[in-house]
Amino acid sequence: MTSLHQAVRHSRDTAGPEHPKYAICASNLSLALWTRYERSGHLASLHDAVAATRHAVDHTDDTQPDANRYRTHLGPALWTLAEREPDSGVLDESIIVLRHILDRAPDGHAERARFAGNVANAYWTSWEPQSRYRLPV
Repeated sequence: MTSLHQAVRHSRDTAGPEHPKYAICASNLSLALWTRYERSGHLASLHDAVAATRHAVDHTDDTQPDANRYRTHLGPALWTLAEREPDSGVLDESIIVLRHILDRAPDGHAERARFAGNVANAYWTSWEPQSRYRLPV
């Protein structure tokens, strides 16, 4: 875990919002934080991963090729957060993000079916009774 902590610290300290590679640095940071959350279960790491991914998305416009990649990280992160905190309202945001990814993928896109499945699963989750999709704390 020490290397992961160092990577997170380095990513935070390297590029600020004015840096041309800020979005990719924020995205990489979010993946490191997501990994830390998965390994530790530390909810603050998941919150930090969501925040970093939001920064990546916010600093990328729809015309950039990496825009969907960053949203592809944000949607599932929000979905996971919704499972841990069902009353937080982030499931709706997750559905919006996942739907946006699907809408941007042209017919015939290699991952369109996966994107559609993610949207369907998020909608399904939103209709399930909360007790069925809450993770144990």
